[in-house]
Amino acid sequence: MSVPRLTANVSGAEIGDALARAGCAIVECLAPVALLDRARAELQPWLEATPVGPDDFAGRRTRRTGGLVARSATCREIVMHPLVLGAVGHVLARATSFQLHLTQVIAIGPGELAQPIHRDQWAFDFFPFPAGYEV
Repeated sequence: MSVPRLTANVSGAEIGDALARAGCAIVECLAPVALLDRARAELQPWLEATPVGPDDFAGRRTRRTGGLVARSATCREIVMHPLVLGAVGHVLARATSFQLHLTQVIAIGPGELAQPIHRDQWAFDFFPFPAGYEV
């Protein structure tokens, strides 16, 4: 199955439907380049201070910096984008509320090996999610 590619003028429901079908989706040009440049500038010191991964799975030339909402005003703006909230609201329509668990920049270094395809759900095997809810 291919990854659905959507334009930024779709609805949150359309993104949610694509997520339900394929488990993932790409929304092209959701954030303007200037906004992404601003986020990069805010996060650059944090990225530089982050060590590379300890193994092949995490990436020995890859830096994973979390806590973006706390570290970047621009990242707070991105996660509150109406289309993002609309898609999440559609996917979790049965929930009375939702919260963001993780924000992360993954900076893949030159020559890094590809990470095996995996579901992030595997990191949460200790918690049985209700049917229809995915990490």
